[in-house]
Amino acid sequence: MIAACVTGRRWLADSVRQSAEGTSERTPMAFWPISLLVLAYMQLVLGAMMRHALPGFSPVGFAHIVKTHITIAFILWLTTGVAYWRMRRCGDLTLSRPAGALICFVAIQIGLGFATWIVNYGYPQMLASLSVADSYLLHSKNVLDAWIVTGHVATGSLILAVSSLLLVRLLRRRRVLSFSVSS
Repeated sequence: MIAACVTGRRWLADSVRQSAEGTSERTPMAFWPISLLVLAYMQLVLGAMMRHALPGFSPVGFAHIVKTHITIAFILWLTTGVAYWRMRRCGDLTLSRPAGALICFVAIQIGLGFATWIVNYGYPQMLASLSVADSYLLHSKNVLDAWIVTGHVATGSLILAVSSLLLVRLLRRRRVLSFSVSS
């Protein structure tokens, strides 16, 4: 995704300079895209630790990783909202559109994460009292279960890629604006 962005016609064209100059001079801080990138990467690492937990791994350690993974997921979702708000204020659609898409991707990711948990471990204890949980029995994986788990992993990678794209585009915008001001 990043390679497609930096090798595209628009990246090298003067239209980037004109669109950057045509928008408001407020360029968002790089803090928000960097935060998104770091949080998304942390999520991938924690998810890999959960997915590939060794048999000797302590249940307390596993529970800690799960709680951290869930907490960071909601922090990431909140951060995407703030990043979208900041990117939208600058008026550059090449920043606000990916930031807006990230909100949707993280929301989908949270839903897929919940479904992945149910597929792998059954309903959480706090939902065991629901009538739908009584009829659920953990079976061997079928195609739908594989799609859910694979979708969760793939969406996590997509979130990391779009976060990287947002950071690269923001840094490009700042560079173009700094050259147009100094020229």
